[in-house]
Amino acid sequence: MKTVEQLLEKAILKIPKEKVGLLFSGGVDSLALAFYLKKLGYDFTCYTVGIKGSKDIEAAKKLASELQLKHEVRIIPKKEIPSYLAKVVPMLRNTSPVDVSVGLTTYLASSLAEEDIVISGLGADEIFGGYSRHKNSKDLNSDLKKGLDRVYNGDLVRDKTIASSLGKEIFAPFLDKGLVSYALELPASRKISSEGVNKLVLRELLISNGISEDSAMRLKKAAQYGTGFDKIIGKLSKGSSK
Repeated sequence: MKTVEQLLEKAILKIPKEKVGLLFSGGVDSLALAFYLKKLGYDFTCYTVGIKGSKDIEAAKKLASELQLKHEVRIIPKKEIPSYLAKVVPMLRNTSPVDVSVGLTTYLASSLAEEDIVISGLGADEIFGGYSRHKNSKDLNSDLKKGLDRVYNGDLVRDKTIASSLGKEIFAPFLDKGLVSYALELPASRKISSEGVNKLVLRELLISNGISEDSAMRLKKAAQYGTGFDKIIGKLSKGSSK
């Protein structure tokens, strides 16, 4: 029987074997991608963005040090965010604060990357039950399938559009059809523990490969919160620049 590990490796190996950039938030999704990119012999650099003091930057630095990864960080001054939003917002299908925040994160991290290919952890939440609402689901896999429709038709289109605007190609290994099909057949107990730990199968996989439990079990905030961009965008939407 094929395992999550085998299928994730197979998905990653579809990425051209050249220098690539990894959008590295410090969460379990990008941690898993970094681990397997290194295991499979890719030449890659991790890229992290956020405002000063952001949780993502703090976590990403710790993990990059632990795994001895090439890592570049860019702290975005708050005063520069409006100019970046002026570039990102016209690319989006909607202007919801969440979509704009995530789109901004993708844009800034991708623009920081020197490589033509960037890799994203998009899709891990949708196949392994990564959102808080999934903990109360009565039919988790059914709900995940509905979420995947939105990802393929919304989030993935958004990220590809942003990457293309920068002359780059983006890959999302967690959305590989083979991995998605397998993951959606796994029982809910493999994804969310009785204690409410999400993406359990992915976390356990990393621990079994020698990643510290502290790193593998870290519960990360969503991109819009981890970077700190949500607060800035919220203030801008209310007409405040403080």
